[in-house]
Amino acid sequence: MLRQLILIVPLITFLAGCQTTARHVALDTKKASTIKLVRVLSMIPQDEIIARSKPSYVTVAVGGGLLGAAIDSSITENRMREIYEVLEPAYDNFDDVDLRQIFWPQLHEFLNHRARLNAGNIKTTSWLITASERDTLIDNMKEDAYLELYTNYFFDPDLRTFNIVTGTYMATKNQEKPTYKNTITYQSPITGNGMQHSMDLWTANNAELFRNAIAEGIKETIRQLELDLGRETVTASKKSITLSYNTGTDIIGRTGVVMLSNDKRVILREKDGTLVSLANNPFQSPQPADY
Repeated sequence: MLRQLILIVPLITFLAGCQTTARHVALDTKKASTIKLVRVLSMIPQDEIIARSKPSYVTVAVGGGLLGAAIDSSITENRMREIYEVLEPAYDNFDDVDLRQIFWPQLHEFLNHRARLNAGNIKTTSWLITASERDTLIDNMKEDAYLELYTNYFFDPDLRTFNIVTGTYMATKNQEKPTYKNTITYQSPITGNGMQHSMDLWTANNAELFRNAIAEGIKETIRQLELDLGRETVTASKKSITLSYNTGTDIIGRTGVVMLSNDKRVILREKDGTLVSLANNPFQSPQPADY
């Protein structure tokens, strides 16, 4: 497999463009009742795990097995090289892991059996469609609505946490504003002290910890989708809490009302409506990475 370090830059897609507007648009119950059939497109363009400085909608121009370490301008060239040197040899331990093969069956199962919308046409792809292609799909569709999901997954640049981020967007014909939109995030528990120490833990025992994080992350992503689009309504608790979240350089707090929780994990709905699944680890004070 060809492996090389590539700097990934943002491309203009509807997901990136929507960051200037509301990040969350709830699916109105009355509007949902008028949608009888939905066309669904799920895009996962990555072939491999990457490292990135922060979650954002960045188009991953990969293909043919490129190793992507997506580092933005806040990360120095030396830091990029250091991340690459740790990541590159680790790929042999989880090169067989294909997030698409695990994610898509679970997405199908949810859409076909537990979603409050009838998904009549579900397509999956490793390619990103263009804005014009999307407009054509919406204009020509026989269905009442079009639902798009863009999923990317990555290590934070200190390599202590693994993330899955999915952007969702639903549109109907002849309507400029989205019918539904959200950002859904999963972050694993913090692993190790950063860089090589963390990667040694991720790859130990045939990458058991990494494989478990993939499985948990997909499960948590589907649970969050179900909060927005599921048949059963979940009422948020009145309890607002702040949990620890790794940015790749330090630990910050993310605050929201509790939607679902157990001893290990909590799903929060943040003030802007976005959803995030985090380890049940209350935020106390900044904790810089030790590497």
